[in-house]
Amino acid sequence: MDTINLPEPLPDDRNELLQLKWDLPFGNALSTESLKGALRYVYTECQAFSEAIDPIYRIIMGRKGSGKSALIKRICLGNEYHFKVRCQKHELINWIKNSIPVSESENVPIESYLDECKYFYWLLIFAEILKNNPNLKSVKSFLNHASPSDKGFLGGVQEWAKANLNSKSITVSVTAGLITAFVKRDGSTFEKAKEEAIAFLNDKKLVILIDNLEHYLFKTQHQRNIFAALLLSAVDFGDTNNIVVKCFLPSENYTQLEKYSVNWGKISQRIIVLRWTAKELLIMLCKRLGFGLYKEGLIDRSDLSEFDNLDQALCFWNRYFSAKVFNEAFGINEPVVFYILRHTQLTPRQSIQLCNSIVKQASGIFPNKPIPSEKIRLGVKNFEEQLCKEVFSAFKDTYPNAEEFCREYLRELAMSFRIATIKADVYEKISNTDKYKIYREDSSFLECMLFELGIIGVEKSIESPLLEIYNLTQFEPNQDDRLNPNKNSNLFVHPMFIHKINFMRDKEACSKPICPIQMASFPKITTLFEEN
Repeated sequence: MDTINLPEPLPDDRNELLQLKWDLPFGNALSTESLKGALRYVYTECQAFSEAIDPIYRIIMGRKGSGKSALIKRICLGNEYHFKVRCQKHELINWIKNSIPVSESENVPIESYLDECKYFYWLLIFAEILKNNPNLKSVKSFLNHASPSDKGFLGGVQEWAKANLNSKSITVSVTAGLITAFVKRDGSTFEKAKEEAIAFLNDKKLVILIDNLEHYLFKTQHQRNIFAALLLSAVDFGDTNNIVVKCFLPSENYTQLEKYSVNWGKISQRIIVLRWTAKELLIMLCKRLGFGLYKEGLIDRSDLSEFDNLDQALCFWNRYFSAKVFNEAFGINEPVVFYILRHTQLTPRQSIQLCNSIVKQASGIFPNKPIPSEKIRLGVKNFEEQLCKEVFSAFKDTYPNAEEFCREYLRELAMSFRIATIKADVYEKISNTDKYKIYREDSSFLECMLFELGIIGVEKSIESPLLEIYNLTQFEPNQDDRLNPNKNSNLFVHPMFIHKINFMRDKEACSKPICPIQMASFPKITTLFEEN
């Protein structure tokens, strides 16, 4: 993972850092409603405080020796999606801050930044192609015939950028300058850049980065164009293992891919889904908390470590949180990191919101003393319902009335059961009202809803020290390959939904707390119990 250094503060009259919305200790979980907001956010915040909020712009899976994963790099953005440019994060930031004079961007030679930006540029081109040619089936074919004289669609992209991006954002200047310069280029250079782009896109996979749950229906034409361009390009470039760009996608939109795709079967074979690990989330939270405290003048710049390994992150974390939380329901102590994260679906947005809720309960304690166990429990309990509502809302078009259905028909189930229980104790009891007709007509649809929302998962037996404390469960919502539990599989309820739906707490059926299996990769569990 990239080294993180906090930038030197700018003079007061230029300190954009203080103008940013960061009024919560862990920062504000990004909640924009359009691609416009996502693009504006990634450039303005990136420019303003550089790598201090690395958890929002991260490059992951680029470790040496990781084989195919070494080719996969991602930049995660709040709860929207963003298209990766081909450059290292620090190079992009320095380029944005120093290489492109905002007021004179159109005069900057394109050679100085074409390599860093051309893939973002091509995505804008793809969007414009689809807007002007909605029936176009091959982006690759279009690019093969494109030339510098095609100022119609290039100009359209420029107008799109100006119309859809904040006029004060550097994004407008960069995009407009890039396109203007590109239009002026000679034919040979244009062809070379085009060939390089196609060659690069031909040998990669399509990577969908699932993160936050947000109701996001692509209501505007430009949103649909961008998304359709991504999917069309994934099909059209090359014959095997291609990717056009890496894409960050809210979870619920994974279920909508088929609606936008021209060839879903072909695309689904090429998708790699990357998810956040507990370690990555902890490091992200520490970086955000560190920046928040620094911004408020509560710690010095020298107090922020680089958090390039778990030990550094835990050392910082333990300054502000107790090491253990007593689980009253099961009568055991849990590592606080596990207690917090297992009450989320391991996404940045949910983790940030939950931690901010905990800090809110610790008024007068934080940040001077570690937040005690009871405040952590209260912060989690008070925000669980909000997290659940976000999940149900995100899927309300795919699974209508799911929240009301679950509260009515699942509340008498234990926290652990078999797949047959769903049919015998839930499906057979569904009323014939129109409200729940869709679940009554198809039991498999009901099961898909429970798995895709992450309400229930399948027990997994693996060697892990966590088994002494937890029932490890695979919660994989929105995966193309379903969990497919057999009749003997133990199903467990996700901790986040237990209170919301009011599942029965039966210790005979479930003798230990439930934890997502992704947490099992967290190393050195004993270090999580170290006293502050």
